[in-house]
Amino acid sequence: MLTLPVGASVATTLSIEPMLDDCNAPVVFEWVSSDPTIAVLDASDINDIGIEKDGKREIRVHGLAQGKAVITMGVAAYPVVPDAYGLPAAFGIYHLDVVVGEEIKPPGPGPTQVLATGLTISPTSDTISVGDTAKFQAQLQPANVSNTTLKWSSSDPGVARVVDSIGTVLGVSPGTATITATTTDGTNLQATATVTVGSQPVQSILLSRTAATIAVPLYLYTPRTGH
Repeated sequence: MLTLPVGASVATTLSIEPMLDDCNAPVVFEWVSSDPTIAVLDASDINDIGIEKDGKREIRVHGLAQGKAVITMGVAAYPVVPDAYGLPAAFGIYHLDVVVGEEIKPPGPGPTQVLATGLTISPTSDTISVGDTAKFQAQLQPANVSNTTLKWSSSDPGVARVVDSIGTVLGVSPGTATITATTTDGTNLQATATVTVGSQPVQSILLSRTAATIAVPLYLYTPRTGH
């Protein structure tokens, strides 16, 4: 039995009867399908000289519609020498059961990727102290962009370093750096913001002594009398 989907062409091999084993060129000289709307033999196989020499003959069957059919073939040695009845002197009759299944449809196109057309960052600038963090937020256009992943970078990581993938920046040392967000969907859109890092403000003063005694000199005043 041969099984194939609708619209497919499948090659199969006939095992030739012993009476034809010695023929160097077995040919299919005639064939008929029980339902030619379901399965048929390839036209090029008719009277085509076979080159198989091991008692086999390859044919190709076309599946046209879903269902079952039987292909009956007459195979003879080449050249076909007819007898008194117009049939080959030596031939064999072969039946091939064919089952044609459902059509195999190619996969449809996947979902259409929505590419970014715009990118902005807010705030566009910020000022922080060493050791503090700033948070920059990116906005992609349109709102239904398929790939929302961004690549964040700093022009000077020694001043301000990007510490995650959502726009958080750490102040490292005093100075100014440019923070850049770049799309990763192939559009390579970029938006930038500026961060200024200042010195850490003085929040407390530690004294080495909590108390002290100060000596104040005491001067006695003696009023002067007249002479």
